[in-house]
Amino acid sequence: MFGTGEFFTELVKRFSVPGSGTHVHVLLHSTNGIDAQEAGAEQCEEPFEINARLWICRLPNELRDAVYKACEPPGEPYESAFRQYGQLYTISMFLGPNTPGTITSWDGYGLVTKVVAFSQLIHPTSIGFASTAVLRFDDDGSFRQATPGPCRGITEHAFVIPGMRNWLSKSECERIKDLYSSTDFGSLPERVARAHWNVQHAAFQFFLKSGPCSLQQASMR
Repeated sequence: MFGTGEFFTELVKRFSVPGSGTHVHVLLHSTNGIDAQEAGAEQCEEPFEINARLWICRLPNELRDAVYKACEPPGEPYESAFRQYGQLYTISMFLGPNTPGTITSWDGYGLVTKVVAFSQLIHPTSIGFASTAVLRFDDDGSFRQATPGPCRGITEHAFVIPGMRNWLSKSECERIKDLYSSTDFGSLPERVARAHWNVQHAAFQFFLKSGPCSLQQASMR
């Protein structure tokens, strides 16, 4: 889905400036064993453009592994991880060189988070903020550094029902793009803004029940 890693490499070079490197803020959606198919849901075979700098695409395998490595505790003594999961797709924000006044912290402008918020409203997936990083490159596009993003906290993971489709379809990407370009969270009335973030918070919660409590009872609490 969403093309190949070569596209990501091309965009890194496109937004590079001679004599100055570039940086990309990424959120990686990993495979996790519940990547079911769904009749009528069309996969997006090519990279999907939200805007000129914001894309849903794929990282090259070496950068995928760099993000995972940056976000995982290394242990002591360090032991290389043997991962049994890969990459479904990655939300990537190509910010170009670090110029004076640029916010360098991961998703400091809230643009990647905005895409995730709309994606969870349109079709919930298990994407969270566990595999986030700022990737830095030299002006020739060669990889220099991966700095981890949030990685931990209440937004580390979101959860879906086993057997549910855990990826965005092409039509859902189109709806996300429409909402992204036409919605300004900052202009929302206060009550609506609170409701939005409450929904977003709930999307990242996972409840395990014990004892005889039914699902219906749990949903009423």
